[in-house]
Amino acid sequence: MPFPSLSNYRVLGQLTTYWCPDREEHGYMLTPVFKCSTNPRVTTAHRWTAVDVIGTMDRPTECFYNKDGKWYYAGVYKAFRMDDLTTEEWGALSAETTQTLIKETLAGRKNLSPQNLYETAQLYTVGALRVACIGLQCVGFSSVMYRAVLEQAALGKWRGIGWSGPTGKSSNDTTIEGNGIPGP
Repeated sequence: MPFPSLSNYRVLGQLTTYWCPDREEHGYMLTPVFKCSTNPRVTTAHRWTAVDVIGTMDRPTECFYNKDGKWYYAGVYKAFRMDDLTTEEWGALSAETTQTLIKETLAGRKNLSPQNLYETAQLYTVGALRVACIGLQCVGFSSVMYRAVLEQAALGKWRGIGWSGPTGKSSNDTTIEGNGIPGP
């Protein structure tokens, strides 16, 4: 079977994606509203830019996620912007989640130091930087995509895609799982 087209897909991060307990096919993800990058002309100068937090998820999107080193096909999702996190909600996040968001915020910056991480954390703590909460509504589940992913995994071909997921590990270090039910 030819592999279905993946012209529009999103990899959801394990530490920044939450699934609803009652209807686990729906959930939300957290993402920075602003990102910092290094000015290419002056490496000591940095700029903050507001980002499109919905991005390509402005239309139904095939979603995958990595949980504990295994890849899952979640289904087809539609994203919508919810209220940004408050400073109280930021403070209630786990240390791993806040560090993931801070590193995502600073991913385009060169010469990163522990001081930069600390300063960025403080900007989030006082509300100068914000985290967007993006609702994830499951609008479909492609059995064709699901079967193709399982088939490719069984053949060992999925590893050849070279995906680098939110863990930063190459797909060579992961396996594909699934039981036909969307969500974690």
